[in-house]
Amino acid sequence: MARPLDAPDSTEYIHYGTHFTRMFMRCYPERVTTARIETEGRLKVLDRLREEALA
Repeated sequence: MARPLDAPDSTEYIHYGTHFTRMFMRCYPERVTTARIETEGRLKVLDRLREEALA
C-alpha cells in the first residue's frame, strides 16, 4: 500500500498489487496470464489482501 508523500495522513492510497494487476490486464487483455487471473478468481485474492492492508 502506498500513500501520497505530500500528505501521509491522507485516507487516499494505492494498493500496489491491485494497481499493477489491473494495469497489466488493461494493457494485455489477450494474454494467457490475463485469462488465468480471471478464470482462477485471482482478483478476489487481491481484494482480500487490500482489505488486510487497511486493517
